[in-house]
Amino acid sequence: MKQEEKPSERDLAIARILRPLGTLPMSKSQAQRAAQLLEVHWTSVYRLRKRYLEDRVASSLIPRPAGPREGSSRLDPDVDRIIRSTFTKWFVRQKNLGHPVNDLTAEIRRLCHKDGLPKPSRHTIARRWKLHSEEVAMKLTHEPEARIPPGHLISNTPLEIVKIDHTQADAFVVDDSTESLLGALGCPLPLMSPPVALSPFTRPWNAPTPQRPNAATVALLLTRVAFPKAPWIESLGLVDLSWPMHGIPQSLHLDNAAEFKSKALRTGCAEYGITLTYLRLRTSPFKPQHLSTSSSRKFPQIQSVVEAESLPKHLP
Repeated sequence: MKQEEKPSERDLAIARILRPLGTLPMSKSQAQRAAQLLEVHWTSVYRLRKRYLEDRVASSLIPRPAGPREGSSRLDPDVDRIIRSTFTKWFVRQKNLGHPVNDLTAEIRRLCHKDGLPKPSRHTIARRWKLHSEEVAMKLTHEPEARIPPGHLISNTPLEIVKIDHTQADAFVVDDSTESLLGALGCPLPLMSPPVALSPFTRPWNAPTPQRPNAATVALLLTRVAFPKAPWIESLGLVDLSWPMHGIPQSLHLDNAAEFKSKALRTGCAEYGITLTYLRLRTSPFKPQHLSTSSSRKFPQIQSVVEAESLPKHLP
């Protein structure tokens, strides 16, 4: 923070001499007498008195730095109006500008030439554009959306955003008679964001099947999400469990799996006004696709309780 300068002894002495003169017009003889006391030319007394009368304190006589004052403008008011209008009206309608400052300079000079006004330099326009961009950025910081970090999804109501993904759990289905492995148990997971909450899965956990995810699996999952859970919970014998979440989601966030690209899913979601959003996945050898979404990252947390055969008791 810039500290305010204090008046020097010379500034205090000038104020003591000019203060008795009051605010009435000063004669030449008074100016010459004050100049002798201050050891300056008598014409400088008028300049010092003008500055003193603007704010009758000694600090008003502190020497000012050379050059224009901070915040002042030497541009013609009409040119300044054209620059601001171009920034706020013309530029926001343009798309894919390769060199914004060059395009702004050309448009502003064209408008100034049309109105017969002096053309500002590119440096002036670039400096004004930088200040304008900073002002817009400061205004945006006060918007509610500015508190949301980039890349985060924030919902204001339940079921506004539901993320769905499938993965294989650490549970396997074995034939009772031959004891042969039939396959791994598929785990479909719907996740609301935020607050983080889980909706039930498509099929009861006491009757799993190793069927690969398909459009029918997604349909069963959405049915379980939309309908009340009480009858299903009672059929599992979980009388002490309360699961009040149910309703039609407003938006589904999905990856690019085949079961999420089916025509049946798109048609059914359009019928009920559900928006489908397909997420762009960033995969690498160290971050495979099945762990690239926020819902997939929840799977390792629930795999440890799958073997307990009472999964609903362990969900938040």
